[in-house]
Amino acid sequence: MRDLESKTKGDKIDSSALGTLEKLAEYYHQDDPIKTLEYSNKYLITARSYNDKGSIAHAYHYLGDYYRDEGLPVIAIDYYFSSMYLYEELNLTGAVAYTNIDVGNIYFDLGKHDVAKQYYEKVVAMPDEKDVVIAKAVALNNIGLIYREVKDYNNALKKFEEALEIRKKTNDKNLIAHSYNYIGSIYTSLKDFDKAESYYNQSIQLYKEIKDYADMGKVMMNIGKLYYEKSEKEKSVSYRNDAINLFLDNNKLYAAADAMTDLAEFHLQDKNIQEALRHSFEAYKISTENKYTSIRKNSLKLLSEIYFTNSDTKEAYRYLKIYDDLKDSLAQQEAQRKIVNLEFSNELQRRDREMSSMKSENQLKQLTIENQNRRNTLLLIIIITILILLVVIFFAFRLQRKNLKVLQDRNKLIDENNRKIELSMIMLEEAKEEAEKNARIKSEFLSIMSHELRTPMNAVLGMTQVIMEENPREDQLENLETMKISAENLLSIIDDILDYNRLESGKMILVEKDFSLKQLMDKLFKIFSYSIKQKGLGLIYNYDETLGDAFIGDDTRIAEIISNLLANAVKFTDSGSITVDIKKIGIKSNSSLIRFSVKDTGIGISPQNVANIFDSFTQEKTDTTRKYGGTGLGLSIVKKLLELMNGKIYVESKSGEGSKFYFEIELKNSEKKFESPVKAIKQPDKKVRLQKILIVEDNNVNQLVMKKMLKNSGLQVDIADNGRIGMEKVLQNQYDLVFMDLLMPEMDGYEATKEIRRFNKTIPIIALTADVMKGVEAKTKEAGMNNYLTKPVNKDELLRILSEYSEETNHN
Repeated sequence: MRDLESKTKGDKIDSSALGTLEKLAEYYHQDDPIKTLEYSNKYLITARSYNDKGSIAHAYHYLGDYYRDEGLPVIAIDYYFSSMYLYEELNLTGAVAYTNIDVGNIYFDLGKHDVAKQYYEKVVAMPDEKDVVIAKAVALNNIGLIYREVKDYNNALKKFEEALEIRKKTNDKNLIAHSYNYIGSIYTSLKDFDKAESYYNQSIQLYKEIKDYADMGKVMMNIGKLYYEKSEKEKSVSYRNDAINLFLDNNKLYAAADAMTDLAEFHLQDKNIQEALRHSFEAYKISTENKYTSIRKNSLKLLSEIYFTNSDTKEAYRYLKIYDDLKDSLAQQEAQRKIVNLEFSNELQRRDREMSSMKSENQLKQLTIENQNRRNTLLLIIIITILILLVVIFFAFRLQRKNLKVLQDRNKLIDENNRKIELSMIMLEEAKEEAEKNARIKSEFLSIMSHELRTPMNAVLGMTQVIMEENPREDQLENLETMKISAENLLSIIDDILDYNRLESGKMILVEKDFSLKQLMDKLFKIFSYSIKQKGLGLIYNYDETLGDAFIGDDTRIAEIISNLLANAVKFTDSGSITVDIKKIGIKSNSSLIRFSVKDTGIGISPQNVANIFDSFTQEKTDTTRKYGGTGLGLSIVKKLLELMNGKIYVESKSGEGSKFYFEIELKNSEKKFESPVKAIKQPDKKVRLQKILIVEDNNVNQLVMKKMLKNSGLQVDIADNGRIGMEKVLQNQYDLVFMDLLMPEMDGYEATKEIRRFNKTIPIIALTADVMKGVEAKTKEAGMNNYLTKPVNKDELLRILSEYSEETNHN
């Protein structure tokens, strides 16, 4: 190769070097992308300098191959089309056929199987010329791959057999062996192992005859998979090892590394840790040395999984960290590639607009010339009749040719525009898929974070509540109260962040129901009464009695709005009072316009900061955050919730004099009658029919918290460490109620509940979860659970649930 490269040095390259440049571009195609691009561009520049259209077309094709390999399909297709136009002009039908196949392959890679099939079928429909016939077999084979991809094995087999018949006529043993391998893979999928093995053996025999041992290795891999399907593990491993050795002996390192990861996964499933590690390390080494990024990523993930299985968490996390870093790097590269694709697609559209404009100008000039010619023709008619007749015939023939040419140009322009539209659609769909993927990842991350944060909070709040009920000393009680308030504040911050995310992503949905506004306010005042008394503040509450009490709306979100305003009032007021006013300011036939206001005598807000107070993560000053704490999300959440309710919030404030926040919303009137609130149940009655309950929870601390909360209930409490154990306990024992955690190892709460419902339809199952993201409650109902408790679990709520189901228990 160095001798060939030396012939391409210097500023002026001789035309004889075109063949050399083509060979270099083709030689480096698989292994060195940088040199592929270098020699393809040199090849194109040299071919243009000598106006060699055939070489220009080939250079375009090599550049299309390069950009396809680099993950830039829009640019690749543009180069392929450029080469195809020249091949059509030069009547190189074989090259046209293969270029259509290459375009189809890009759409196949993108999962656009219908579009890919159209390009393959174009080739199948072409006339049977020598080069085209061979290309037809490739196109038929690729249509078969599309059918195999969607598991339509019968149609896939039909196309593979059609390709085989064409290849047999050409007597090309390599291509025939290739077809035998594909047909064998279909029979493996159809579980016809004898036929599959027969075709694989025919393929191996032909590869041996032509000494193509690298491709023979691919057949060996397929035979290994066949024996795996037949549950003959030793033979499966033997054939895969033989395949790897063939790849290594023939310097097919990519195929070897890929096969090694495949074999490592097999050994991991078979619990053969040493062999799994050996093959994974070897694949990692080869892929790192040769920059096979996808295999390197797979081998890193596999190494992490193997070490986790082997309980070597240190090494597992080390390889997982390398894997995550590589994945992030690849994600950035992928984003850059998509930006390049989008920019290139925009550039193509700009060029199309310019070409359309130029076409219009040229057509106008053409019409002007034709009009002038007609005038000249009329003058000639006057001079001499015979000549005019000849001229008319001549111009009519010429005009027909021009119109035909214009029609051909227009059709070509339409074809080009259709192709550009196809490319634009690809880019738009990719962008849509990327946005949906990011939204899904964000939602999954917040769901996990909700669970991971609330689980330890359940332990802190639960144990604090338990200890406070065990008659601690007075000095201890004060400390415990402080701990409880701090934990509740942290929980409030977590909820704020999750609510803000739901509002930002547009996933917050209002749930309207009948509710008592007076009862809602009573509950809120009870929640805040401790902190108000502790600070020595006064509370003034004015409720407009002409307003009524029963309304229809999302009482949870209304409570959240008022709670945020009350929390701010208490937090920023050190002395004085807090005034809450609820007043009717308008009425319609079936609804009321209500103004809620919360006024305090606290630190107030300076005029320059009033306009920004509803922005996210905003507080009056940085020292305000340090002194009073908080995220600065509360008022932003209030504003966004009110926007959902078609309401608006206002503020009146002066620094040092206090603040008044008020909002107006319209609520539908309700006819429902509400009784006075019932006091919280402290303990289940001794007559309660519940006797024995099961807690399915993997966290030891949460197990302890639940047991202590139920210590004086008189109930027998059993514990199961995961869903599978819980399911088995319900099967073997008689329980009156089950508390079921949702996220657990081995078998989660959803799956365990579904299994339990197969043999016990009536036992109450109560979900326990730290995940408060939207949709979780609906998933628990779908799985067959009866009710839902969020962590941290409140003891009164826990006892309410026990009381509710005590009269419904039905042993089964």
